[in-house]
This record gives sequence, structure tokens and C-alpha cells, in this order.
Amino acid sequence: MKTFLLFFVLLTGNRPPIKTVVYLCDSTNPKKYHLKNDCRGLSRCTHHIIEITLEVAKKRKLELCKLEQ
Repeated sequence: MKTFLLFFVLLTGNRPPIKTVVYLCDSTNPKKYHLKNDCRGLSRCTHHIIEITLEVAKKRKLELCKLEQ
């Protein structure tokens, strides 16, 4: 049993953290990011909708869409 627990800890302990994907309109100056790609706030986007990580969105100083708060 101890061997199984050690094996389980070794397998699950070394996984990289899961990165949260967010969406934004690929315009010249986006200000908001969205948690869902079908958010009403993205319906007005006339450019492509792209996926980025939440970490990148926060580095770009984007704010969460108010419709999803």
C-alpha cells in the first residue's frame, strides 16, 4: 500500500499547473478578456476571437468583461 501511495504522489506531484484559457477580440487595442468564447461582449467583435492564457491577459492589463463578473 505504501508503494502505491508513493507511486501516486510521484505521478501527480510533477504535473505542470493547468493554464486557464480566456478569449479576446483581436482588435488593435482590446481592453477586456472573456471567460467564454460565446460571451455577449464578444458578439460585437469584427475581428478574430483569439485564445490566450489568463496569465498573459493579466500581464497585458486586460480586465474581465463585466457581463461575466
